[in-house]
Amino acid sequence: MFMPVNETGYEIRFRIFGVPVMVHPFFWLMALILFGNGVVSFQDGHPVLNLVGMMAIVFASILVHELGHSAMMARYRIRSEIVLYGMGGYARSTGGRGLSRGLWDQVLIAFAGPLAQFILYGLVWSLDRFAPPLPPNSFLSYGVLVDVALYCNLVWPLLNLLPILPLDGGQICQGFARMFQGHYQGDVTALWISIITGGVLAVLAFQYGIFFGGVFLIYITIQNFQSLQQHSSRW
Repeated sequence: MFMPVNETGYEIRFRIFGVPVMVHPFFWLMALILFGNGVVSFQDGHPVLNLVGMMAIVFASILVHELGHSAMMARYRIRSEIVLYGMGGYARSTGGRGLSRGLWDQVLIAFAGPLAQFILYGLVWSLDRFAPPLPPNSFLSYGVLVDVALYCNLVWPLLNLLPILPLDGGQICQGFARMFQGHYQGDVTALWISIITGGVLAVLAFQYGIFFGGVFLIYITIQNFQSLQQHSSRW
């Protein structure tokens, strides 16, 4: 899933806190697919401005998530770069000391991304709850943008904590499994947990009409099954 992204020449590149960031064009396309129709059809505010605001919120939410990973990697003297693309994003190592034998660093690095979003959710919720109400605005719907921000920074990190590789929850599960069982058996255990969890949730997603989620879960479940086969063939 996290293979190198094919570049198109239209990527946006910048640095934040010294971390290189690349934004692939498909990142914006996925944001449009997920939220575009609902935001444009909302009655308050101008549709185009609401859409731009939504894109900015999705961008900021995913960037904060990946910065959480990068900040924890820097804590362990691991250099990183961030890639935002069609499936969300990831922070990958570009050098440094690597993960330790104890693997607590793997667990903490994986959890730092969702934690950063939970903190952002708390800030947005507090501002919405306690800040003075904004004056009426016919150009921008603050209500729908707050709803998007709250959804992105609560639901997405919770889903990301599911014990399914390569999600953060799968990385955490793998880290604990490696601690107790060693690298090889720990990887096998984490892959089996990912396959079972992903398969069950895919069935539930289709039963409840969540087609996109079901397809995504089937995709990563197949990937994990192939990884399990390759992992077993090397031993």
